[in-house]
Amino acid sequence: MTAIKACSFWRIDWALRELRRLARELLDEGLTGAAKFIRNSANYMVTFARLAMKGVSVPYINNLMERLMGEVAKRVKNRWMHWSTEGLENLLNILLVRYCNMRLYATLKKYYKDENTVIMVKIM
Repeated sequence: MTAIKACSFWRIDWALRELRRLARELLDEGLTGAAKFIRNSANYMVTFARLAMKGVSVPYINNLMERLMGEVAKRVKNRWMHWSTEGLENLLNILLVRYCNMRLYATLKKYYKDENTVIMVKIM
């Protein structure tokens, strides 16, 4: 085992010990819900470190994808909306362009805001 891996194992163990200590302190203060959450989630909180030690490349941030998935979920989970496969694909394509290619999105937005553009809605 390399020195770096040994150091990383030590840091993971230390983090887990500290999380358990924090859970005990919260329990002593009467915050049972928070203590239970930390106790149950502690292993998930060090997943990134464990994967990194195995050589798995994990992106540091995924805010863009989270925001994109939030946009899709916000539109799709509306109880009164019923999406066709084609409609969902169009929605996802528009959102992907919006978040990943701002220049193309600006062009599309300008095109669709033109007064002569007609958007057809098919009622089933």
